[in-house]
Amino acid sequence: MRPGAAPYPHGAGVEDLRLQDLATFLNVHRTGSVTALAREIGVSPSQVSKAIARLEAVLHVRLFTRVARGVALSSAGRRVLPTFEQMVTLSRSLGRAEASPDGDLTIAAPSSLLPAIFPRVVNALRRTRVRGIELPPPLLRGYAAEELFDVALLSGGVTGLPLKWESVCIGEFRKALLASPAMAKRLGPRPTLAQVRAASFVGPIAHDGGKYVASTDDCPLGLEARTVASEDGTMALALLVASECDHLLFGPVIAAQREIECGALVELRVPGWNVTEELFLASDAERVKARDQTATIDAMRAALADSVALSP
Repeated sequence: MRPGAAPYPHGAGVEDLRLQDLATFLNVHRTGSVTALAREIGVSPSQVSKAIARLEAVLHVRLFTRVARGVALSSAGRRVLPTFEQMVTLSRSLGRAEASPDGDLTIAAPSSLLPAIFPRVVNALRRTRVRGIELPPPLLRGYAAEELFDVALLSGGVTGLPLKWESVCIGEFRKALLASPAMAKRLGPRPTLAQVRAASFVGPIAHDGGKYVASTDDCPLGLEARTVASEDGTMALALLVASECDHLLFGPVIAAQREIECGALVELRVPGWNVTEELFLASDAERVKARDQTATIDAMRAALADSVALSP
């Protein structure tokens, strides 16, 4: 057992496992990093490590092994993974039966922003059923009046919203040129504009009027001046293509946080390119509780602060 781990009672068996420790185990597996999970849920890395150590002390096995950029399941960890998943799922279903959520909150945001911020909000609003909807910016403004969602994340301004909606600036986020490690090695950390022009890009598309059309990513090098080798409708797919197909991607650094931390993508600094945008949280003042709005803002600001820390 690791030094400093809070022990289970002497003679503890499997029946004494803590459900919260099981959930921590599953989340470390999901993030691949003790530090990343600690930052995500707002605790110290040592607290996460102690939860894993308690499980290992009961089971008398090592659940994780260290790898280059975090941790990976050991053979024992892989064996217990399905059982732990079932136990946590069952406990959560029982909890839901005993205590219904304290209302609903639906958040809409572009796919480039929602995945990085949504888990923070879910953790912050534990008594609220939170829904996430990915929508491109133009549709966010258009659908606000139809009450399809309660909160929207908007960049570059909040015009076009209904009068009953309130907005607050929660900070700024950077957009940057991202590349796979192999591509970054070929181009260098500060590629010239000529090198960027000669490379292939992942291009954004949006669904509009029953068809897909080219969208904008605010790259200083316009779409007309680039070779767009693939087009993706979601940021998750664009990140995957950029990391595995050696296509450059211009997008929010916060969207690529996990890929940058694990080394799947590298941020390149093109001389003269420094793109930042203000991010606004807009909410329906008649439907969103003040405490939920405050908790959501705090959670989103924390997520933005983490992305700022990724500056190379």
